[in-house]
Amino acid sequence: AVPPAEIRQALAWQARRLDFDAAPLVDIVAEINRYNRHKLVLADPRLDAQRFGGSFPAGDYETFVRMLEGNFGVVAERKTDQTLLRLKTP
Repeated sequence: AVPPAEIRQALAWQARRLDFDAAPLVDIVAEINRYNRHKLVLADPRLDAQRFGGSFPAGDYETFVRMLEGNFGVVAERKTDQTLLRLKTP
């Protein structure tokens, strides 16, 4: 039997959504970058393995960035064609 969460993740692309369950941020960013010309860049290696979950619109990287900034201590440096993501310094 396939768990319901796994089925939702596999079918999320049909609604142009990306669905993650405790996925490493490096994997989430790679998937978001597949759907956007504007690229997200993990500029802080401490973020690579941090795990996140949720469902996000595939073509709306900015909503994802705002969620990271508002809830997870991430600072985003927005540039013309990319956004650099770092952890806030203490």
